Formats: sequence, structure tokens, C-alpha cells
Amino acid sequence: MREGCLYSSLTSQFSFDKRFTTQDFISLLFYLGLISIDQDMNNRLRFKIPNYVMEGLYWQFFAEVLEERSGVETRIIRIGDAMQKMAFDNQPRDFLALIEEELQGLSNRDFIRFDEKYVQLLFVTFARLSDLYFVISQREVSQTYPDLLLVHRPPFFPPYQFMFEFKYLKKADERQRFF
Repeated sequence: MREGCLYSSLTSQFSFDKRFTTQDFISLLFYLGLISIDQDMNNRLRFKIPNYVMEGLYWQFFAEVLEERSGVETRIIRIGDAMQKMAFDNQPRDFLALIEEELQGLSNRDFIRFDEKYVQLLFVTFARLSDLYFVISQREVSQTYPDLLLVHRPPFFPPYQFMFEFKYLKKADERQRFF
């Protein structure tokens, strides 16, 4: 909320049977009147603080609690923002940076027997956090099998769709060039 806006879908019903998510928290803030809908952006809403008094009295407190103590995942919001940029601005850089950030957080033991399928799994996991695309893995297309397809998903028809082919180069093979 540093820019003054949050992006999320709205949770219409809460359940004790499932994990309380960031989307649920944002929805709760909306239902409590602490934020309001600023704009409908296809599959997501943009929320903002309704007025200066609300910001001064409540939002600074909530921001500090969330960032310092609660552990609420802000990464999901960042992934949603990155997917939005990919879908509507053809800018995958932020999405790729999130994948890279996640990979850099792994330990050297995580890379034992590591190959491209793990990178692909990370892409699939992050991409499925958005409702903008059908995420299709290894589907036959003209007798070939692209690793990952992001295909528009009704009722959303983003102008950009994506196909990814993954190749993982181990450090031992780093000196070889395949290009």
C-alpha cells in the first residue's frame, strides 16, 4: 500500500475451513470500511484508503503490524501486479524477477538434482495465483510440447498470451554455449 493502492479480488464468503489469505484480509478491510474500491481492473479491483482521516488513524498502524509482525504474504500481491503487467502491457520483467528472487532464496542443497522441471513448477505455481490465464503445462501443439502456455481465460481476454520453454544450465556446464 506504499503507492496508496492495493490490488486484489474480493472474497465474497469467508470460511474457517480454509487458510486466511491476503485476499481475505484485503476484503475484510473493505467490508470494515477501512479501504474502498477505487477502480475495477478486469479480474482485480484496485482499493484505496477512502480519506485522509482513515489513513492517519488506522492505516499506518495496520501497515506496521503487517510488515513487522503478522507474516501476511505481500508476495501474492506482487505476483498479481506482475501478472497484470504481463497480460496487459507485455512486460514480463517483474514476473521473471519474482521467479529469480525465489530461486536465489534456495539453499545449495535445494539444487541437488535440480533441473528445468523445478523452474517450470515455480512458474506454474506463481501463474496460477492469477485468474487471467489458463496455465497449461506440456500440452501438444502442432506435434510439439511447449513447456508452459499462458492462454487467455474468459471472461478476461488480455491482449498478450505467453509460451515458455525452459532450459536449465548447471554451473558445471556454464562454460558451454548453446546459443
